[in-house]
Amino acid sequence: MDGITAAQRKKVFATARELCLDDDLLHAIVEGLTGKEHISELTKREAALVIDDLENRANRSRSIVLPGGRKVALATKKQLWKIRELEKELGWADNPKRLQGFCRKYAGVDNPQWLTRAQAWRVIEGLKALAGRKECAAP
Repeated sequence: MDGITAAQRKKVFATARELCLDDDLLHAIVEGLTGKEHISELTKREAALVIDDLENRANRSRSIVLPGGRKVALATKKQLWKIRELEKELGWADNPKRLQGFCRKYAGVDNPQWLTRAQAWRVIEGLKALAGRKECAAP
């Protein structure tokens, strides 16, 4: 069995840093998932399992609690990244008010950071449709 790759090792530590996990907590998560005490002992498959778990934890941490006590998941980092990429594709990167207006119109939220996952999906699909129309209009 092949051991953990350098890229996987970097990803584990980067995601742990993003989650503000100290070494003890990270190693406790690794041991709970794989039964191994040290990250260097992981196989590629086990490292992938740890990375998936840490990324799921990172995505779950983006949520808000509404006044009624209901918890709502905010847009994932991947969704926000896609929105920013589509913003660049449309040529809106130099004017943030364009994206803010689009989000306000289609999701009722001024800032993309405040989008829920469902709202982010709607905004992404709308931006993709707009980008598709722009490509069709190009000579």
